[in-house]
Amino acid sequence: MDKKAQLQACVEDQNSLQQVRLATRIYILRMLSVFGVGTVFVFGINSLWIGKSWLGGFLIVVAIMSALSMFWLMKNNNQKVASAIIAFGAVLLSLVLFSTGGVQNTGPLWIYPLVAVAIFLTEFIVGIITVSLLILYCGVVAYLQPSFFEASYSPDIITRFLFSLTMMCFFCLCIEYAGERSHSTIQSLHSALSDAANTDTLTKLYNRRFIHDNFIKNDNFSGVFEHNGTVLLLDIDHFKLFNDEHGHDVGDSVLKLVGETLTSTTRNDDIVARWGGEEFLVILTHSTPEIATKRANQFREAIAAQSLFTDAGKLTITVSIGVSHISASKKASAILKHADNKLYEAKAAGRNRVC
Repeated sequence: MDKKAQLQACVEDQNSLQQVRLATRIYILRMLSVFGVGTVFVFGINSLWIGKSWLGGFLIVVAIMSALSMFWLMKNNNQKVASAIIAFGAVLLSLVLFSTGGVQNTGPLWIYPLVAVAIFLTEFIVGIITVSLLILYCGVVAYLQPSFFEASYSPDIITRFLFSLTMMCFFCLCIEYAGERSHSTIQSLHSALSDAANTDTLTKLYNRRFIHDNFIKNDNFSGVFEHNGTVLLLDIDHFKLFNDEHGHDVGDSVLKLVGETLTSTTRNDDIVARWGGEEFLVILTHSTPEIATKRANQFREAIAAQSLFTDAGKLTITVSIGVSHISASKKASAILKHADNKLYEAKAAGRNRVC
């Protein structure tokens, strides 16, 4: 599993903003479906009653479409399909109401809420295209008056209707655009906060919290690390001397150099984290203790090969590493404790070595 994919999956799991927004839209969709089925069906029956059979039949078909969208939403929870059905029905109904005039030429009055619904249910760009085509259709049909155009509007009414509809669509699109921008900003802030909570500021590596929240469940390693994984706990040798003799800026540079070296020498499916202070944690996937020990020595040698140049001259960095194999029968706390014990054994044996 790629590191970026893992991080993205974890951020998505933690990001409830999108789920809340989706739940809100689904709730509104259900309300619109219920309203659409009831209202449009009543209007369809009324149109049939007064002799407008074509309009009445069409309204009843739209009511059935709304009912189908509600059924689809309840069965599959597919918000996109249900939105597309209702938006299409709203636009189509608007075209018919303008062309036929509805009952006593009051059809255009119902176009305003229908267009608002269509804008809400479609993406912003799709909404712009939809309302532009709708307004263009109304203008062209009113001007040319083809044979299917049954309504009777005065030129002043048509002009005022098109202007007011354009203004209403503009305001609706502005509101929808502002909502999209606000949601995007909130998502960006949430991602930034998630990164800040899960990432070490200095080294840009994952932190202890990220490991516990995403790879340890009920004191057990989970996911890809549950079987055939290994924990490496690294500690920078004599790190206190770097701070005491050369200053904390040099100490920070040492930490960053070790972090960068570990990142560049691990695989994409390995996890590197700053465990705390001068300690780093590496979790290797699909590795036996023998392979993990070999790779730990490769990390140790790669770090020792790095040189940090300061005002006091060239500094060499070494690390001690404790290795602990992940087993499904062992608790994560016990595995980490074992790695910590092995780390101290490496230090007691002379440092710059793997146990």
